[in-house]
Amino acid sequence: MNDKLSSLNQTSRKHVTDEAPFLQSLSDFWKPHQRRDLEIRYKLGVMLNTKLGKPDVRQNYGTDTIQLISKELSIDKSDISRMRRF
Repeated sequence: MNDKLSSLNQTSRKHVTDEAPFLQSLSDFWKPHQRRDLEIRYKLGVMLNTKLGKPDVRQNYGTDTIQLISKELSIDKSDISRMRRF
């Protein structure tokens, strides 16, 4: 049975030739984007905290600032909250 699974895995993996260089090219493409994404999220969190105060202090009732930011930037409120706690 293990021989069958082994041969199935080898057969199913033959669809990508030169897999290591392919994965490396994907990685080379993705990692700078990922680093930039983290930088932007961090800077956005700093900007929000500078304007709104510490994230562990509730905003005044009825200000809806986070909701407005969420709509304007098309970013989920939970993502904004995570950026502020970065």
